[in-house]
Amino acid sequence: DGYPDKYFFAYGGDWGDNPNDGNFCVNGLIFPDRTVQPELYEVKKVYQNIELKAVDLEEGLVEVENEFLFTNINEFDMSWQFLEDDVVIDAGDMVIDLEPLSTKVITIPYDKPENIKAGANYWLNISFTLREDTSWAEAGHEIAKEQFSMPFNKEGLPLDVRNMPEVEVEENDDILQISGENFSVEFDKTTGTFSSFKFDGKEIIKEGPVPNFWRAPLDNDKGYGMPTRSGTWRYAGQNRVINDVKVTRLGDQAVQIDVDATLPTSTPSQYKVTYTIFGSGDIVVSNTLVAASGLNEIPEIGTILTIPEGFENITWYGRGPQENYWDRNTGAHVGVYSGTVDEQFVPYLEPQETGNKTDVRWVTLTNDEGIGLLAVGMPLLEVNALHYTPEDLSSTTHPYKLVRRDDITLRLNYKQMGVGG
Repeated sequence: DGYPDKYFFAYGGDWGDNPNDGNFCVNGLIFPDRTVQPELYEVKKVYQNIELKAVDLEEGLVEVENEFLFTNINEFDMSWQFLEDDVVIDAGDMVIDLEPLSTKVITIPYDKPENIKAGANYWLNISFTLREDTSWAEAGHEIAKEQFSMPFNKEGLPLDVRNMPEVEVEENDDILQISGENFSVEFDKTTGTFSSFKFDGKEIIKEGPVPNFWRAPLDNDKGYGMPTRSGTWRYAGQNRVINDVKVTRLGDQAVQIDVDATLPTSTPSQYKVTYTIFGSGDIVVSNTLVAASGLNEIPEIGTILTIPEGFENITWYGRGPQENYWDRNTGAHVGVYSGTVDEQFVPYLEPQETGNKTDVRWVTLTNDEGIGLLAVGMPLLEVNALHYTPEDLSSTTHPYKLVRRDDITLRLNYKQMGVGG
């Protein structure tokens, strides 16, 4: 929504001018109107002059390196937080006396948790801020940060199947109807995926998960010829051929569906997926891709779900709040973040892949009543939710030319390529 209809950022070639550099002279760290692009957060993190490294996290020992040439870091305020998932359970402030270009080990005096919560993640977040106003920023401005994953882990609790409601299965030639206490799903054997998922009678998934191996090419991708090099993957998921669908009852409370498919890559690849549907409405999905040897890079390995409009609130426990990729995510700490699906779109001058989140434990898409879909990684996901498909973003010259879909395109991925090209 950042563009009034009468304005857009133009670039080389928009006036039929030739030669030109396309958008490559305006694709930096900020937009032409000086609003921040997500890359700037990563640059800030990489450039920070205070480096923090773990020495013995259980004992709270952290090495601090002062990379300033003339500044003792006792001029800055340091604060730390110890979190159980997104809940701060201990916090404090310190002043660290450390001369320029030197290093020392400090102790963060956090209280260890007496009871480790099953399935919880524990974090130590450290932040350095300006104590006083400067000519370039106000007091409180963050100049350095780090996040440490703490070594307190206890396995999560398994699904308790015994107390779940029973599932009913009706099968005909092409369709499986599976229902439980407050949900019903329709599984299409010809496509090997769900054609409907309803909770309390309300449609939550229109279609999917559908295998997907394509992302809208970035400027860097175009620079090294990715659209051609990796073109065999573009429609491989969409044009999959279903070889076999097997349905197995796992007692009264669960049913398993095994799908065997072939992907029409230049040398055919194999794709298998297992869905286990429980009486609680939980569905466990396990995907296996066996890529044929000799094929070029796979832009993305994951699935697409089509979610009806209305489930516009996205909350995720992973890296954020800005978009991030596995080679550009140190400036995005793990936490619980939320926003709208529309807010996940970054209007790069030439539309391309955008809005990704890495290291996601879980993500929810909900409506304003709080009803919706929860996806959980086993253990981690990459997640992307937009009102555009990767295809929409693959061949449009300007954001204003995109046609926003009512439906939400939710990508639940194992991984996609980094942004480095």
